[in-house]
Amino acid sequence: MKKNKKWLWGLLVLVILLAGLTVGVMKMSQTAKDNIIRAMYVPYGESGSYVMIDIKNGTVFTVNMPENIFDINGKKMEPSDLKKGNILDIYGNGIMAESYPGQYMGVTEIHVVEEGKPEDADQYQQIIDGLYFEPDPAQIPYLSATYRTEQAIVTVTIPNGSYSWSYENENGQTTEVEADSAHVLMWEEELLGDVSIGEATDVELTFDKKPKEVQVSRWEAQYRDNQDYLNDNPDGEPVELTTDEEAVTSSVQKVTKWILKAEPGYIYRVKATWENGMVEYGFLTK
Repeated sequence: MKKNKKWLWGLLVLVILLAGLTVGVMKMSQTAKDNIIRAMYVPYGESGSYVMIDIKNGTVFTVNMPENIFDINGKKMEPSDLKKGNILDIYGNGIMAESYPGQYMGVTEIHVVEEGKPEDADQYQQIIDGLYFEPDPAQIPYLSATYRTEQAIVTVTIPNGSYSWSYENENGQTTEVEADSAHVLMWEEELLGDVSIGEATDVELTFDKKPKEVQVSRWEAQYRDNQDYLNDNPDGEPVELTTDEEAVTSSVQKVTKWILKAEPGYIYRVKATWENGMVEYGFLTK
């Protein structure tokens, strides 16, 4: 009899816990529904920049892209698959950072609810004109690395080292600039890009100008600042890359992605070449 009572009490406790969990999930779901923002996706420039514009009140903001993004048919998609003019339902905690554009970090899901048309975004051209500036030809290309964690999609800017670059100035004359730096293995840790992946992870390398060629090498981070090791391994270990083939072969100067399988505990050097010159970049994986 005592055993039956203990079993019944255990069952009652389990039922109460499950009921509480169900109520909690319902509250979270209701919170997400209460905070839906319907917005238009408006990309601009050639570097993957974009804004979301609230259809109801015209608020301009960006989001921390979640893992769960769905097309109009409910099929999962990547952030790069979003198209100019798409109308989106954006779910999240409703907390928007007070900046311009606003920054919505707590986004949990994005659903495409209308395909829209690129010309639908023309009404917001004045906003884009206030955000976008033509790139300076003297400015060397920048590189960003994007990867997924359990919490979010993370994008970091990768610092550059040595480079040689030429450009045409306002008078039509060609100017050449060269900058030398130490080998990437000898950089101070704070000068390296911080890519905290924790485990082997696909990392997307995105350039704002399309390179002709990209090469990646790596060295074990434990040998950072070790001149003897560097003397024996100046070229490091070559790293295989895959590419966003459409972007690489396109004649249009669009964002180009190279993808590598990165592992923690290494220093990576990215060497990219353009018609204008060459730039080296470096990052540390943890």
